[in-house]
Amino acid sequence: CVLYLRNTDHPLLRNRVVIDTESLSRTISEAVDQTLAHSSPSASDPHADSPDPHLVRRIDRNARIYADVVTFGVFGLFCTQFAVMFWLTFVELSWDIMEPISYFVGQATMLASYLYFLRVRRDHSLEGMWRRAHDWRYDVLCRYHGITSSSANMGRIVHGNDRTRPYGRNDPPRSLG
Repeated sequence: CVLYLRNTDHPLLRNRVVIDTESLSRTISEAVDQTLAHSSPSASDPHADSPDPHLVRRIDRNARIYADVVTFGVFGLFCTQFAVMFWLTFVELSWDIMEPISYFVGQATMLASYLYFLRVRRDHSLEGMWRRAHDWRYDVLCRYHGITSSSANMGRIVHGNDRTRPYGRNDPPRSLG
């Protein structure tokens, strides 16, 4: 079925693999038939082990809400930082005092962002943070309900609930022209 020509004298045939497609397809079909004959009826049904689609939708919805809360919470922290810096600069103190403080706050934010990247190995973007929070909460809820996240993911795909991108951006990209 497969012939490996390793030490052939002809330069075009040296280190080549020749496949007899008819015998290879016959061998594969026999292997598939034997596998199907020895499998149980529930194992041949790909949807037999998928969890309840309503439970998977509820877990996904809760994970999406958690990810939204986390990302909006981080946004709230950035807004609070901006408001405090603004208030200290223009109401309480002057720019002469706040300039080095704002520089070091910016550097600390940059270092925290880089530390996040080193720890997680994902980019520090809104979608990256949303995805990490969603995936973490999704795995926790799947373990709590006693299902594996891989079977829950298969259930999401099979039952048409594969909405894992934030804010419903699952549409295919539109052409610019």
